[in-house]
Amino acid sequence: MNYKAEIMAFYDWLETNPLPTSAIALWHAIANIATKTDRQQEFAVAISVLEAKTGLNAKAVTRARNQLAQSGLIKWKSRKGNQSALYELISLSDNLRDKNDSSFVPQPVHQMSHNMSHNMSHKVSILNNKEDDDKDDDNKKGLAAIAGFYEQNIGLVPPYVVHEIQDLLGRGVEDKLIIEALKISVANNARKWSYAKAVLSDCEDKGIRTLKDFKAEKREGGRRNAKPSATVSAAPEEQYGTVL
Repeated sequence: MNYKAEIMAFYDWLETNPLPTSAIALWHAIANIATKTDRQQEFAVAISVLEAKTGLNAKAVTRARNQLAQSGLIKWKSRKGNQSALYELISLSDNLRDKNDSSFVPQPVHQMSHNMSHNMSHKVSILNNKEDDDKDDDNKKGLAAIAGFYEQNIGLVPPYVVHEIQDLLGRGVEDKLIIEALKISVANNARKWSYAKAVLSDCEDKGIRTLKDFKAEKREGGRRNAKPSATVSAAPEEQYGTVL
């Protein structure tokens, strides 16, 4: 299963099928778990695990789970006794269709490979001109890359963080620069979006929107100040301060 492709397709789907933040958080949790399973069909997950990954209580998880099932995004079934419920993530990336195509029906993840070669050539038009289409597609790929790094190094991406990242991408901030800011927060043992956001805010104040310009500014700063802390690899807190 291509996790980044699923995230891109999920946010495409959300454009015309809004969900509450609790259901979005649960989808991310289930998708994240699905990528770690050895098979692409059913997998067992305890409610307590979903609570921990989403920050929701058991009742909220149950409500969100039903919303996802009713929306055709997952399948699940309970089991007897204390056994955890079985889940199946429904692939969206293998079923990209024009938004006006009423015949769209999500397929289970394990059916993805059958139609992959055909669907790789299929493009979805969201905006009216090609230039905006290309930009929108780049932003979705960027969001997927950022979300992948975030979840591997920090945790599940809260919906409000997703919206803020989308806003940054929409303002022309490069996805590689956002990932660099996240790397700085991790290197500083400050695994929170607030730290990376402060780094990015500092960059925007300086007119920096790309990783190339960020590194160039660090090199120039190093020449001016001749201090190790002016480099990207130096202790970030010396440059950006404590924001936690």
